[in-house]
Amino acid sequence: MLGLFGKKLQFPLVNKGFGLKREGDRFVLAPVEKTLEPPEKNQVLVKMHAASINPSDLVFMRGSYGFAPREGVIPGLEGSGEIIACGKGLAPRLFLGRRVACTPLVGEDGTFASHMITSVGNLVPLLPSLSYEEGASLIVNPLSAWLLLSKVRELNSHTILVTVSTGALGTMLVRLGKSLGYTIIGVVQKNEHVQGVKSAGASEVLVKNDPGFLNNLREMCHRYQTRVALDGAAGETTSLVVKAMPKGSTIILYGSLGGNAMELDASDFIFSDISLVGFWLYHFTRSASRMNMAKTFYTVQKKVKKELATPVFATYPLHSINEAIACYLENRTQGKVILTME
Repeated sequence: MLGLFGKKLQFPLVNKGFGLKREGDRFVLAPVEKTLEPPEKNQVLVKMHAASINPSDLVFMRGSYGFAPREGVIPGLEGSGEIIACGKGLAPRLFLGRRVACTPLVGEDGTFASHMITSVGNLVPLLPSLSYEEGASLIVNPLSAWLLLSKVRELNSHTILVTVSTGALGTMLVRLGKSLGYTIIGVVQKNEHVQGVKSAGASEVLVKNDPGFLNNLREMCHRYQTRVALDGAAGETTSLVVKAMPKGSTIILYGSLGGNAMELDASDFIFSDISLVGFWLYHFTRSASRMNMAKTFYTVQKKVKKELATPVFATYPLHSINEAIACYLENRTQGKVILTME
């Protein structure tokens, strides 16, 4: 087995991390040690340096993601590290020794561990200007923001409604949308978030918990002729947005912070020509050509310190992962929580 600097690694290795343990009707995280076998063809072994905690990780752990959790699997959908061994094939050899952002194989052990085996298609070489901590949150939010705005460009609207305009991804959508020349209408949960979203670039900010929110949202969307909404909330928020937007509008649903269940009236779609479409980053990473992926990620990395910057609220060692998740849940609008493996 070819390892870093031509050295042969002795397999099996021990992978230390945190896996899912069932307690009643839910999963919790518990320490695990697993035997690592050599990576297969077109696979690599990543020595993890950092990982980020995302809403998608928590959705996965509670069983509402695109693939189901199982006992013992190590979560973590995004991280960064160094390639220390590779399987057969030219592509894996090209990554050997490189610093990368990475995602796991579908349904397999993820980034909340000391090591991870994944495929070369799940790797993004990091530019020298980016740290491991920046690389740990490169893929999910910055790439999603860039691709969501790419979808907006295909639609006929000069204004964008962003239903979750706080937090890492919401702030990116506001900043990036503003930099591309769009007028941004943001939605927040609390009054204390209004000024921060305006500072990021929103022209108007509505507070969802205010009385008369639906009437205010409808008036705002019609005044600006807002025909595109980027919706990361789902649930009741989506139901209200459908009622508020002008005829012929499109709602792009990319998250479900407000819950999966929503009440929708068929007449809004039939008579108002409202479209509701889903966005899942996984579909892009599976269908895009390598050339398109490389070009997109180069563009995204160039913006990581500007429009697509990720504020880090706190950093925890991996062994404090449960405290890290609690911190994230308490402060999710304040910035990213990063796990480090060293």
